[in-house]
Amino acid sequence: MIVFIYGGLSFAQAKNDNVTLQTNFSTLEERITKLETTLEENKTVTSKLQENVNNQQEEIGKYQKQVVYYQKLARDAKEKIEALEEQNSEVKENTSIQDNQPTEQKTVTTDPQPTKPVEVKTIVVTAPAPVLNQAIITVEGIGSYKVGVKKNETAYSSLVRTGSKNGFSVQSTNWGGNLGYSVDGINGPAPYGKYWAFYYNGKFSQVGASNQKLKNNDAIFWRLESWL
Repeated sequence: MIVFIYGGLSFAQAKNDNVTLQTNFSTLEERITKLETTLEENKTVTSKLQENVNNQQEEIGKYQKQVVYYQKLARDAKEKIEALEEQNSEVKENTSIQDNQPTEQKTVTTDPQPTKPVEVKTIVVTAPAPVLNQAIITVEGIGSYKVGVKKNETAYSSLVRTGSKNGFSVQSTNWGGNLGYSVDGINGPAPYGKYWAFYYNGKFSQVGASNQKLKNNDAIFWRLESWL
């Protein structure tokens, strides 16, 4: 009888232990399922982050190419300016030398004739006309031009005059007062989201085009830039 009771208790205990183990096993399966779900979500997030990193690297590569391109444009413009300065310096030296020399006069006298008066011919050599001030106007995608700098010349007026002589149009808006003109398009309106910016002697201008005065050997560079 005692053995029967003991055996019954052992069976009941084993059954309870089995139920407990099954419960724990179910709980572990739920945790594993949640962990697997979280892992997949993390993989998705990681994939998106990697994609963003790749896109950013591509954008950086594009900007690096643009930097190299505009650095080359700046170097070319600087070389042109230095060449013009050297040419103007040589012309000024030659003009100075000629200005300091007296005007050369040559007198040619014919042999006297008993029946004719003496004939006198005078030849006057004058100094060459002074060289006009010049500036370089460069428009991205169109060309680079040398223009004479007139009195009160501005970046805007030189662009309009250059376009008129070289066959490209300039669209602008007059805002009046100190604001002056803004360039809305060159050879047609600017594309959506872009505008025509100009650089004065290699630096982004801090004033409007119609307020930027020009002088000898200045360099103006126009290019499309994004508002975004």
